[in-house]
Amino acid sequence: MACKVTYRWLGSIFLVGLLLQTPCYGEVADLRATIEALSAVESRLAGYPGAEAGAALVERALVAAGVEAVRRDSFAVVVPIERGARLRLEQSGEEVPLWGLWPNLARTVTLPPEGLRASMIYGGRGEWSDFDGYAMDGRIVLLEFDSWNHWLRAASLGARAVVFIAPEQTNRHQAADKYAHVPLDIPRFWIEREMGLDLRQRLRDGELSVHLRGRMDWQQRPAWNIWGVIPGADPELADERVAIEAYYDGISVVPGRAPSAETACGIAALLELARHLAVHPPARTIILVATSAHFQGRQGMADFLARHARSLEEPLHIDLFIGLDLSSRTDQVGIWNNTARPELRRFFAPFGRRFSGYASTLDSAAVGSLVNGITPIKGLDWSAYMPGGIAANSQFALEGGLISLGLITVNDARLQIDSPLDQPAAVNYGNLARQVALIKGVLQQALNDPQLLEEKAAFGPVLQDRMRDLRLKVRTFPRRSQTPDRPV
Repeated sequence: MACKVTYRWLGSIFLVGLLLQTPCYGEVADLRATIEALSAVESRLAGYPGAEAGAALVERALVAAGVEAVRRDSFAVVVPIERGARLRLEQSGEEVPLWGLWPNLARTVTLPPEGLRASMIYGGRGEWSDFDGYAMDGRIVLLEFDSWNHWLRAASLGARAVVFIAPEQTNRHQAADKYAHVPLDIPRFWIEREMGLDLRQRLRDGELSVHLRGRMDWQQRPAWNIWGVIPGADPELADERVAIEAYYDGISVVPGRAPSAETACGIAALLELARHLAVHPPARTIILVATSAHFQGRQGMADFLARHARSLEEPLHIDLFIGLDLSSRTDQVGIWNNTARPELRRFFAPFGRRFSGYASTLDSAAVGSLVNGITPIKGLDWSAYMPGGIAANSQFALEGGLISLGLITVNDARLQIDSPLDQPAAVNYGNLARQVALIKGVLQQALNDPQLLEEKAAFGPVLQDRMRDLRLKVRTFPRRSQTPDRPV
């Protein structure tokens, strides 16, 4: 039987060699179609209708690919839900739609039921000089979105609310500066560019009287993880289970406007991989997992582990976890062991060598496109390839006690995520298709390699479940009492 396994593995090398030499026009089209479909909603933030539509799309795609026993696990998330916002120009009676920005800690952009009537001014990019000559107290300020955190300057001068004009392009650092990590009661809103520019032009002639309304509520909503199985084709290796995961939810500083095309790269790749593995089933059993609520503290991943890895509720007996976290600004993929803990690196080093070896059997471009982030060359470490770091779901798997690898796009700062401008037209589908071809190539070999998990036993003493479930009671500490005695 060992000869049979070896033959299957060598056959997979030949197969992926052919795959990598074939133009991937069809693959590009499939990736584009998936990302466009997932992004054709106002928001794919977990808890929104667009995320539910995304779950249905992923489920249908897995079933259509031939994945077996596809099912959903539901769990609850608490997210800020857009309830609508509008700006009315008092003189003309015109109304324009707005969208609330991410809450300041727990404080949403909700205004009193009667709204806010005030004078609006144009504050440019929020430089101190832009406010010269204005009485700022109680004003509503129209600002350019690419103004960093200068809305705090307007607030410090007494501004009551801020409306940001949608830019032509932006980055996630600008987005991150539009909310605070303390509960400041400064409602902030997004206005589409054409309407914002028209409003800006009117404000050049002086202040305008406006009526602002807006509401955003924290609500508990359902979210879903979706998973299915491709049975192993080899009798000796089929009992070994490899989970391959990607998230499908989105994120934006404007919760109600989160098309999240770039963040759909990983799930688009997972669906392509599902189609490939269903046609070319590997020796080992594969569990394909699509998680939600990645951007809500990776709650989907935590729920999957709690159900299927960290307890005996519905154990899946996963021998190896591989997380896909992809983007499209480069075509390079790094393999990472999800930790900087030096005591674990030596145990993961064989995986780095093996995956580099798999890539070496592919074409020359593939060899240079796979980065060994476990034991990097020339004294580098993982941070050299991901300077800003990354919150990968595969890290949670490792903390949950699973042998875990990440296949992650490297040398990409992912600047385009976290805004309403993260649209499908901006995705580099050629780069993504090359990553998918590389991942198919190395995984086709890895999943058939009889030696892939031969060091598994060595992890037993050093790899432990470090995650903990906490049940808490929260109480307020009111000024009227010396003890926190009021339940929340």
